[in-house]
Amino acid sequence: MYFIFNGKSSEEMNLKIIEFSPPSRAARLNEQITIPGRATPVTILKDNYVKTSISAKFALFDRTKYRDVLSWLSGSGKLIFSDEDNLYYNAFFCEEIQTTRIDNSVFELECKVEFDPFAYSVAEKIIDLTNATSYIEVQNSGSMIAEPIITFTPSESESVTIDTNGLILNIDIPQKAKAIVIDSSLLIIYYITSTNEKVNLMPQTVGDLPLLNIGKNYIKHSGGISAMNININERWL
Repeated sequence: MYFIFNGKSSEEMNLKIIEFSPPSRAARLNEQITIPGRATPVTILKDNYVKTSISAKFALFDRTKYRDVLSWLSGSGKLIFSDEDNLYYNAFFCEEIQTTRIDNSVFELECKVEFDPFAYSVAEKIIDLTNATSYIEVQNSGSMIAEPIITFTPSESESVTIDTNGLILNIDIPQKAKAIVIDSSLLIIYYITSTNEKVNLMPQTVGDLPLLNIGKNYIKHSGGISAMNININERWL
């Protein structure tokens, strides 16, 4: 058993896992409403989930890698467990790493790791939408509503319309735009200039950012588009 964080494996760092369980299912936010005369409150489920925190303990068998390990296990990144290597988690090593010297060559490291609520597919599912001027079917195989990332190249400066399951998004395309990115996960739309500058495009948009239901979805577009693709961005609890 090993893990990979930001492309580097614990085996490569000579780090052995003593304790590092995968994240528990995240808690779903809800609201309890008390109604006079009703024996129990009404529970309103929300579409938001909280982050989870896991205690981790490792043994480092190469004293010379100690500082490298501390630098590696710092900040945020993608984390993959070897026994479920088709999925990754967004992980955060922000807490203190406590170190215990076992002997001159072995250190024990202990810390808390925070995780976003969902696991994501390592293999991106990207579908070409260039010719989707009438509805095409897009499948979300995850267990949660997906927040896709759509990228397209405009062919001219005009309005572009994207229809996802009947929900409409209109975007006015500026002349400087060489590519447009719609990131439903980050709730942002921006365009990329010829100098690779990213510019916020939200003020020039009207409508709903695309979301993909579990199972079948239908997408089409109209306007001046020379190329378009969608990263489904599937996720699981």
